[in-house]
Amino acid sequence: MKAKHMIVVFSIIAIAFAIIGGSVYASSFKFSVTATKTKLKPGESTVVVMKIQDIVDTNNLGINALESTLEYDTNVLEVVTSSDMSGKNNWTITYNAQGKNFLVSNITSGVKEDQEIGSIKFKVKDNVGKTKTIIKFKNVKSNDGSNLMTESDKQIELTIDGDGTSTSGTGTNGNVSTGNTGNSLISGNKTNDEASVPIPKAGVNGKWVLMICILGVIMILSYAKYRTIDK
Repeated sequence: MKAKHMIVVFSIIAIAFAIIGGSVYASSFKFSVTATKTKLKPGESTVVVMKIQDIVDTNNLGINALESTLEYDTNVLEVVTSSDMSGKNNWTITYNAQGKNFLVSNITSGVKEDQEIGSIKFKVKDNVGKTKTIIKFKNVKSNDGSNLMTESDKQIELTIDGDGTSTSGTGTNGNVSTGNTGNSLISGNKTNDEASVPIPKAGVNGKWVLMICILGVIMILSYAKYRTIDK
């Protein structure tokens, strides 16, 4: 009888762990950038389109905010301003010029499917010689309402076919405009006052918590009963 009782107890424990494992959401997403042109002449512009995709398990609420920091060579490219940024598909962009970071947000609803969220225009300066330059999107992060989600840095390489004299060499060793990563627009499940965005909450569903509690009580009572019987 003791062996039978132990099997029942271990079965209950296994069910509890299965429910706990299934109730914790591992939220994730992919962020990609593509340029309309990667070969330019001095004075020409390219538009970099930002997209989110492969959104996984955000408690069916989706994503409605994304933050990143720009890094690019200002010897080759004009300084980016908020007027160079444009949201897509009900997304809007808030740019922190001092920190070089920006927040793309959608206050209408959380997005669950692949979608273009915005674009940024980059213009090549006049009198730039033949060179290559890199635009980086660093510290990419989003939020599922409970947990901060991060993505790897993305970059685009541009080839400049100019007749002038480049002051930046390869375009990455000159006057590189980098952002201040200390002031995040997304932190935990909040955003700062500059770009306040309601982010949907996700995580462990309430019904699963209740079921886990009930199973815990059953496990305790079963164990106490079986110990009494075995005595």
